[in-house]
Amino acid sequence: MTRVALIYPHQLFADHPALVDASQAVLVEEPLLFNQYAFHRQKLILHRAAMMQFAAGLRKRRIKVHYIEAGEMATASAHSWVVWASWRDRCWFDISLLEFVCVSLLVV
Repeated sequence: MTRVALIYPHQLFADHPALVDASQAVLVEEPLLFNQYAFHRQKLILHRAAMMQFAAGLRKRRIKVHYIEAGEMATASAHSWVVWASWRDRCWFDISLLEFVCVSLLVV
């Protein structure tokens, strides 16, 4: 089983609890923080740069990173991305969220 951690821009913690046993991470540019309002460009750059730096740190820890940009979220949610990935790879995914809610998905 592959354990996947869903991580949002406001959850970039060095010791993220969902990453304890995760082999993959999905970093999500949450539309509420990127697209909801006409945010100042520097704020958007800060959010994105922090997420990219966090992703680089995860890759150094040998965690496979999938990055979902805010533009992609207009047509899909992070949860539907994980369902699609599990169907594509035909494997189990154990999804961990910061709220400590775990969901296992199997696509047959």
